[in-house]
Amino acid sequence: MDVKQEVEIVKKELVEIIIESLKANKISVDEAKKLANDFLNVLPVSSYNDLLNKLKSLGEEHSEVKKIYVDELEKASKARDKEALNKMRDLIKLGKIEEAVSVANSMEKEGN
Repeated sequence: MDVKQEVEIVKKELVEIIIESLKANKISVDEAKKLANDFLNVLPVSSYNDLLNKLKSLGEEHSEVKKIYVDELEKASKARDKEALNKMRDLIKLGKIEEAVSVANSMEKEGN
């Protein structure tokens, strides 16, 4: 996952959420400014995990960010699953069945 690209996606999602929240009178203009400022203050991020950690932290202070955090967690989970499945497929093609099973077992442990 390209971290810079993902940060840009998160920025756009955050702007949309702020606009929707303002229109629905869920937050004040001052709260919207604080949220935007708090997000900008956590930038730049060094990695995708850093982005997730910072979104989690922001979500604790700003409930509007929780949806973005959950969406990003889901993306990360799907990316990990895809990577593991590709690795398993490649190992099976090479006849390394036990290693593929080991990857499957580690996926199962991570999921629990």
